[in-house]
Amino acid sequence: DKKAFLENKKITIDKIKGIGFFLEVEAKVKGKNKKEKALLSNLKTLKDLDINKDNIVKRPYRDIVLE
Repeated sequence: DKKAFLENKKITIDKIKGIGFFLEVEAKVKGKNKKEKALLSNLKTLKDLDINKDNIVKRPYRDIVLE
């Protein structure tokens, strides 16, 4: 795994055996009203990294591995 920090986000690249590489963007927020803003910010980060929103997987790794 490789980790980096950008602004208030933790960006991680994980290699999942037998599946491939995954990029994870996490923002820490306090309060429910900031969750939507953090989500939009994370989506902008993915766009800035030229990652198409159609390639976003919203399931935990364990679910993908168990398929």
